Amino acid sequence: MFLQNNKMVGSVFCIILWLAFSLLTTTAVANISNVTGSLKLTATINHQPAFSAVSWKISPRRSVSSADHKRWIQVISKHSTTLELAPGNYRVVLNAGNKREIRDITIIENKKHQLVINIDR
Repeated sequence: MFLQNNKMVGSVFCIILWLAFSLLTTTAVANISNVTGSLKLTATINHQPAFSAVSWKISPRRSVSSADHKRWIQVISKHSTTLELAPGNYRVVLNAGNKREIRDITIIENKKHQLVINIDR
């Protein structure tokens, strides 16, 4: 009888450990999916801060068609800004007056990235 109770206690203990492990790993995976990297964007004109009207457009790199403007995930009208983005490849477009510059960048989780784009006038 004592041996049977120990087996039952052992089985229950294993089930409890498995449940606890399952909950912990599920929580860890959920937290990992929220990891971001930061991207600081700075526009310059003739190597000076571009205090004039500029606009940034950011899209995932998988949507690079110029006709696919609905895929822009950020549109910003400041010469300098910092964004939090999920890890991945992005296309960054800077418009300043009649000039346009395009750059591709890869965001790595938990890293700070900086992109400075100069427009010569």
